Amino acid sequence: MAPKSLAEERLGFRVPRTVLEFFAEHAESLSSIRCTRETGAGICLAEEDVCDIHESAIEASLCVEAAPPTWLKKYIAIGADGGGGYYFVKKTGSLRVWMLDSDWYGQPKLVATSLRGFARQLLRGDFPCRNLQWWRFWVE
Repeated sequence: MAPKSLAEERLGFRVPRTVLEFFAEHAESLSSIRCTRETGAGICLAEEDVCDIHESAIEASLCVEAAPPTWLKKYIAIGADGGGGYYFVKKTGSLRVWMLDSDWYGQPKLVATSLRGFARQLLRGDFPCRNLQWWRFWVE
């Protein structure tokens, strides 16, 4: 029997191989936007980052709900926007990226049709935000 992965130990499930392969392949080019528990924004580049950010997403959901939302069982957090929003991929290994902001209302919103496109978007400094109009109000 294969040893448990870090995610299996901490979260109870494996991070899909396709996601881990993407992180390994692009770690160097994406290092400037690496999301860790300390940075809190960007894209995860290692399994440990995924564990930390997924745990943070669960904690954030508990600030507004009595229990994590049921849809969260199907997703893995792979990044954050630095303002309470989290980016997810499905546990099935699909590389489409979904977002839910800190209000935790409703289902996640599709923000990128590929992890590669999502990474390019973050490198441009264009972090998807579900409530863009609300953020503009506070910035102006």
